[in-house]
Amino acid sequence: MDMDQIATQTTKQVAKKEVTRQQLVDAAFGLFRTRDFDDVTVEEIAETAGVSRRTFFRYFPTKEAVVFPPYLERLNTFRELIRAHTGGRPASFADVKEVFLNFTEGWVANKDALSESRKVIETSTTLRMHYRMISIKWEFAIALALDGALDESPSKEDVTYEDFADFTPSLSSRLIAAGLAGIIRPALVEWYANDCQGDLTATTREAIEILEFGVNAYQAKSAEIN
Repeated sequence: MDMDQIATQTTKQVAKKEVTRQQLVDAAFGLFRTRDFDDVTVEEIAETAGVSRRTFFRYFPTKEAVVFPPYLERLNTFRELIRAHTGGRPASFADVKEVFLNFTEGWVANKDALSESRKVIETSTTLRMHYRMISIKWEFAIALALDGALDESPSKEDVTYEDFADFTPSLSSRLIAAGLAGIIRPALVEWYANDCQGDLTATTREAIEILEFGVNAYQAKSAEIN
């Protein structure tokens, strides 16, 4: 088999996996539209998608994970964009701001899927807790990007604030990351509440620039002291 044949076969395998993965997501959300998340089993999702329970877990580590592919994909994309943007150096606040503003275009483009995910999340305490864990992963990624240590981002599912101690981003980066995540969250909540209508990019920019004003003032003051 030559290289072109190998490349073609690999592309087909990747495409097949993506189709199966999407079938599982579609099957899950089809069930979630009529029943509460907690009442739907993995077996039912797999059967509806026409695959085995084992196949489900080949694509998703938990039932909760099937609700969150867009969120986890965007976190991985954030890491990739920061690495490409900075070339390995510590990210500046301006770097993070630019990447986040680019992200809003993706959120808007996928607003239907995100809106549906959000509605399912709001029905389950378990999912809300899982969403909080993803938010903490975002804070980790931002803080470590600001420190130039993004490759140290934790990969485990259940991340907590205590895990900051294991990866030790600087205190200033942790505070900025928490502030950035906290100030963007209301902008997204407002967007979701309005059925994903309105100018999300403008709202996100305004939210980030409120924090940026404070960060710039802090950095200027620190430079004077040092």
